[in-house]
Amino acid sequence: MRFQPLAVSSLCLLALVTVVFAAGCGKDAPTAPGDPVRLEKPPTFVRQWGGYGSGAGQMNEPDGVVVSDSGRVYVADNLNYRMQRFTTDGVFVNAWGGLGTQPGEMYAPSDAAVDVDGRVYVADANNNRVQVFDVELKHRTTFGAALKLSGPKYLAFDGDRIWLADEYNHRVLLLDRAHQPLGVLGSGKRGRSAGEFHKPEAVLARAPYVWVIDTYNDRVVLLRVE
Repeated sequence: MRFQPLAVSSLCLLALVTVVFAAGCGKDAPTAPGDPVRLEKPPTFVRQWGGYGSGAGQMNEPDGVVVSDSGRVYVADNLNYRMQRFTTDGVFVNAWGGLGTQPGEMYAPSDAAVDVDGRVYVADANNNRVQVFDVELKHRTTFGAALKLSGPKYLAFDGDRIWLADEYNHRVLLLDRAHQPLGVLGSGKRGRSAGEFHKPEAVLARAPYVWVIDTYNDRVVLLRVE
């Protein structure tokens, strides 16, 4: 499938997009499962772990975290150029990566996501790519060159689809499980109007909603995608 950017005004693959900025969200804002605004009680502190350093379980500017269905916690340990895996109790299991450009090596990994088969997708931001590891954490594939990624920052699964915040391209990509493009949000150039972004850094999807952290526009964009 040939990648063709879609104008926001004609998102034929994304039939309906409604934009709501954070400042405008109130009682009438759309709800979604797990929306933190809807919490009735404040959270209770459970535990913390980490601490500055490069040893096992230590971290240097950790950037992203995901919990798998099997109960493992994966942390993107950004400036240690690695991923770390923990139990949900914060017990260190193992780490992998290391600074470099070869398969399995990383340069400032910023986020991770786990698919239904237990494969770990790592946003290897400064290498402008996403790496995929199997349940044994063996490198399986890398993608990004054909998409011309520039600083892929955060990613999220939405069923069989992948949302990927492509920071320095000022866009958010929608990909299928074969890592082929289905559509794109944003013009590819920085902007402030509806449907434009300036270095979007994070994305979260819970169908039919998609939240985008539009970092340098100082806002959250809420999209309804059907």
